Amino acid sequence: MKEFAVNLKNERKKAGMTQQEFAEDLGISLDVYKKWEQLGRGSRLPRVEMQLKIADMLNVSLDELFGR
Repeated sequence: MKEFAVNLKNERKKAGMTQQEFAEDLGISLDVYKKWEQLGRGSRLPRVEMQLKIADMLNVSLDELFGR
């Protein structure tokens, strides 16, 4: 899960988007999105459908997001 959070943040920044912009494009709240990038206690993973949407938006594979 740690790799996902770090890779998500890095890829979002490479895309030149803020957390707010990315959350809006995904149709979710900023608070939910922040938990995906958060490391440690309280962090969360998005559902598989959302993981696929994120990968498509960032033009990366799920393997890349999960550090495989």
